[in-house]
Amino acid sequence: MKKLLVSLIATVLLIQPFAAYAEGFNSVSNPDDEMNASSSSLQFAEENELENNLEDSEQQGMEGNSQPDHNNELENQESSLNEATEEAENINHHNEIHKVENKSLQNPTIKTTNIQVKETSTSKLGRILAKDAIIYKTIGDESSSFIAGENYTDKVFYIKKQANYNGELYYLISTTASYQNSAIGWVKAKDIWAQNHVAVDHKNKTFYLKGSGWAYTDPWGAGKDTIYRDLSPFKGQIFKVNLTEKVGDAIWYRGYLDNGKKVWIQAYNVTTAQYSATSKLGRILNQDVRIYKTLGEHSSSFTAGSQYTDKVFYIKKQADINGEQYYLISTVASDSRGVIGWVKAKDMWAQNHVAVDHKNKTFYLKGSGWAYTNPWGAGKDAIYRNLAPFQFETFRVNLTEKVGDAIWYRGFLENGQKVWIQAYNVTTSKPNISSQSTSKLGRILNSNATIYRLLGNHSTSFKAGSQYTDKVFYIKRQANYNGELYYLISTAASYQNSTIGWVKAKDMWAQNHVAVDHNNKTFFLRGTGWAYTDPWGAGKDAIYRDLTPFKGQLFQVNLTEKVGDAIWYRGHLENGRKVWIQAYNVAPINPTSKLGRILNNNSKIYKTLGDDTSSIVAGTQYTDKVFYIKQQVDLNGERYYLISTTANYQNSAIGWVKAKDMWAQDHVAVDHKNKLFVLKGTGWAYTDPWGAGKDAIYRDLTPFKGQLFRVNLTEKVGEAIWYRGYLENGEKVWIQAYNVTAYATTSTHYNISFKNFVDAVMRDGEPKWNGAGTIAAVREEVEYYAHPHSFKADTPEYFQFLVLSQPAGLDPNELNNTILKGKGVLSGQGKAFVEAARKHNINEIYLIQHALHETGNGTSTLAKGVPVDKKGNVLRDSKGNINYDKNHPDYYKTVYNVFGYGAYDKDPINGGAKYAFDNGWFSVSEAIIGGAATIGNDWIKKGKDTLYKMKWSPTTPGTGQYATHIMWATSQARSIYNYYKNLSTYTLIFDVPEYKETPAMQFGKVVTSGSNLNMRSGPSTNHGIVHSIPNGRIMRVYEKNNGWYRVSYDGHTGWVSGEFVTLLN
Repeated sequence: MKKLLVSLIATVLLIQPFAAYAEGFNSVSNPDDEMNASSSSLQFAEENELENNLEDSEQQGMEGNSQPDHNNELENQESSLNEATEEAENINHHNEIHKVENKSLQNPTIKTTNIQVKETSTSKLGRILAKDAIIYKTIGDESSSFIAGENYTDKVFYIKKQANYNGELYYLISTTASYQNSAIGWVKAKDIWAQNHVAVDHKNKTFYLKGSGWAYTDPWGAGKDTIYRDLSPFKGQIFKVNLTEKVGDAIWYRGYLDNGKKVWIQAYNVTTAQYSATSKLGRILNQDVRIYKTLGEHSSSFTAGSQYTDKVFYIKKQADINGEQYYLISTVASDSRGVIGWVKAKDMWAQNHVAVDHKNKTFYLKGSGWAYTNPWGAGKDAIYRNLAPFQFETFRVNLTEKVGDAIWYRGFLENGQKVWIQAYNVTTSKPNISSQSTSKLGRILNSNATIYRLLGNHSTSFKAGSQYTDKVFYIKRQANYNGELYYLISTAASYQNSTIGWVKAKDMWAQNHVAVDHNNKTFFLRGTGWAYTDPWGAGKDAIYRDLTPFKGQLFQVNLTEKVGDAIWYRGHLENGRKVWIQAYNVAPINPTSKLGRILNNNSKIYKTLGDDTSSIVAGTQYTDKVFYIKQQVDLNGERYYLISTTANYQNSAIGWVKAKDMWAQDHVAVDHKNKLFVLKGTGWAYTDPWGAGKDAIYRDLTPFKGQLFRVNLTEKVGEAIWYRGYLENGEKVWIQAYNVTAYATTSTHYNISFKNFVDAVMRDGEPKWNGAGTIAAVREEVEYYAHPHSFKADTPEYFQFLVLSQPAGLDPNELNNTILKGKGVLSGQGKAFVEAARKHNINEIYLIQHALHETGNGTSTLAKGVPVDKKGNVLRDSKGNINYDKNHPDYYKTVYNVFGYGAYDKDPINGGAKYAFDNGWFSVSEAIIGGAATIGNDWIKKGKDTLYKMKWSPTTPGTGQYATHIMWATSQARSIYNYYKNLSTYTLIFDVPEYKETPAMQFGKVVTSGSNLNMRSGPSTNHGIVHSIPNGRIMRVYEKNNGWYRVSYDGHTGWVSGEFVTLLN
């Protein structure tokens, strides 16, 4: 084989030297070819493919904007095979892919004029050397061949198969690595410049472009594969690589440019960033400077703007790329926290930043300079731009740092504020002045008073003049100097940034100033006094010197303060102006809650209280209508109500009405509980509680008699209760409590006589006397339990007629505190039962009773939760017990089943758990709500919405019944009745069946000490015994004669002693 290869190479070189190969390429110079050619030679050696397919995702990527690299190599076959072997060992994943694909390529054959051509796999990239090179669709078939021409030259192809035919080596060229779908044809190896092509890795890497070379759609791209022929505009930009390949000896990277373009670039044309630690502080020089979120990523960069200028940043990391230095700026002393991004060093003013010590030191402020959040702070870092107010104060330092050549101290001012101050602005000499905080307001008494910017420094003093008199100032600090008391005056309560200077106390009129509260309050203006910019304002602080035009207007207050003994309010006038007004000049507005009706058409409504010119008469528009009253005010001895069309008076106020012109009643909310009522058909329905004629929606509720009324709000007006809710037609209305009831009875009529109904039950229903189903029931017993009128409306058994297809409007909290209390996992699930009832239209109590029965009061295994795997199989240990360990490798989720669905007797746990898994019941609440849907679909929605219908199935008597036990319905009814007894608020709707012919029937029960009761042919013991009736059984009673009853039982008729009979209805 070696000899053959050597001969082939020699022949190729003799016939077509390298210069001739080069002539076959496009005349455009490819810089990456030059670099490849300098370090590699042509190679025709056959080698194993390391990555035949590169994964399906990579196949598609290499068809378009892919990213490998090509090299021009001449190597002998041994070195190629060794290198390929090393690469294969490094890339096991790709090699496995290759192995799988090679199985389909073993010894394939192509028939060509009865000659077999043997194919083998390979992995190369190649370029056709000349336009007249021939491409064969089928090797040896000249008729299928065509010349490469312009279309197939100056372009790189993938070579994944090669073949020997008549001693000539051929390559199968394709446009993608997946040659099956993109093959062009076969080309003689001598007509192609080919290089080995192997995958190196799929690791993510980050590089930066040098600005040299080209970018291609494929590795080792030629002219036609070029995406960018000039990368100089991309110099320094990031290149995010996700695939590395080797072509010949050259490494090629596939990745994404900053503009999102996917390209291949040769390794020579990229570089990495050189990072190093540093410690500096810096300021960005101008707003046009760019900040890079990611180095080299222009797309994520932004300009500094005003946000990041005039501010100091920490620099703890720097990077060098292509000779350019960058600083990583952050808001804290960290290169990982508070990071903003990278900035070119030339765009910053930076100084070295080092810690000096952490020793505690005490200094005193000179009153000069600024205080900052950070050392060497800029404008935006300033906390105080004037330290004069802090003159002589103690500055307790705990950190000293050096920035450039300047020393900076971090410490705490006397007010507790942590600041940085430059060393020049502090001294170690303790001043002979005592100062302390205070809270006063003051006015300078005359224009000749002296103001000192720095206390004790006469060179900084000036006269008050007209500028600082007739004006109020805040006093937050005072000092004793040379036996004289001084006040530090400022234009705002935050004196640090608004200080004017120090004034002798004797030159001021000062009063104590304290905050009372920040509560929101509403007042009416009396029209007296002035309005000011500050409390206790003087002439120059006046905003309005006459409040007469504002008389009766609202004044919304948000701050109350006390100056001396006077109360002052800060708030907003109706025109939006913020002012301070003394309390004497306002009238308070008191909250209230009433509903009211205007008594007559001539009543006045005032838009502005106290302003007759703003009033209107009520007329017909505002009478015979109810209004909300949420505010009242007493003004000049008269009470006024603010009327509005909704409880939100701010957006719906009409105006103020005198209380004497209205009929008003107290209005309070009772609760927001959901309730269900039945309409009596009396009264009216309104838009609002205690509605008047114009508020009426329905003036006659007779057509709604018996319909449901779903309530969600209860209120009290005067002594009357009002309900807001929805009628069955969806209309939202208010109805007085007197017109609803919580109890209603309806009837369903069946087109079958009661006799025929019982006949069908006896014939087809197999009725049983006992729950075990071992004793048959006789006809009279079936008649008694099936007769619609055997049980009175006030008995527990009557609840067998309770409609279960309507929620009862129960309160979840009440359910939790009563029925569900202490019921295992069902405890606290009131909300889930109520939601299930509303969602699926099922009575809540029925659902709860069903769940308690199936789960043993919430304690069953399925109710407490069963762990399952991803297929819904129960997890078990080696002994077959349920494995509750959630760390088990097969554990997926825990499922819950509270209604017993799927829990068949044969295998209840596995069956119930699988049913729950298939339905997604992964919590108790999901099991309740989901199970309710099944209950509804199986019974309720099929017309069997009462216990009676479930048991007796009146539409199909004898079939479709829930149970054969004749007492099942009444037994369940008693349980439901007992649950209802624990509740305070609910609605009951009963549906009592009516058969075509239902005769009145009397029934009795045998009550003996245990023995059977004799039935005789006549009404005394003198008559013969015709039958006997077991104790506790039920018979039909027809008449009474001398203490004896004529009865029938199980086909027998006779007389029994009344002493042993209890009548049942």
